[in-house]
Amino acid sequence: MSLAPSSRRTCVVVATALAVSVFAAAGCKEEKSAVEKRAEEMAKTNAASASVSASLSAAPDPGEQKFAAALKLSRERFQAFMVVYQDVEKSSGAKADLDKLRGYFAPGPDGEKLHAKVGGEAAFSGKQGVPTVEFEVQSTDCDMKSNTCSAGMWEKESQRGKFVCYSYKLTFSLIESQLFYKEKTIPLIVPCDQK
Repeated sequence: MSLAPSSRRTCVVVATALAVSVFAAAGCKEEKSAVEKRAEEMAKTNAASASVSASLSAAPDPGEQKFAAALKLSRERFQAFMVVYQDVEKSSGAKADLDKLRGYFAPGPDGEKLHAKVGGEAAFSGKQGVPTVEFEVQSTDCDMKSNTCSAGMWEKESQRGKFVCYSYKLTFSLIESQLFYKEKTIPLIVPCDQK
């Protein structure tokens, strides 16, 4: 029996469609066995517990915490010191302002000497009409081995109607979680448009 060409094409198309549907049905029936499902559940549980235990066991290092606290304190302390220093300049060394400045120096005779020197410099600048107009704490760093914190400073002064800018480094000593003035490097004159 011979089929017409159009019938042969129909048979081939139907047979092809039937074969594709059989293969597709076989591919869709790939269900996971109970053992595979249990293995996946265990892997998910282990991954979740591992991430929880890792976050709990990663307690912050006390040294890092101390460093971070000192760094934060140093920036605030340098900023506050400069504000009080400006007050001493503005008042040309008024006793109340000098007393406020005293809190930035270590207790004892060495602190008294430093306070007298720095307070005297600030008062002299104020009397000479050379006050600090603007300042910026540019960078801070702490060295926990030597128990010091330093700041890169930028300062603008008014000198008889003209502005002069300086860059220098302030260093404070860390004594019992408090920062006290230690030293100031010799200021370098820098262009005022460079901070």
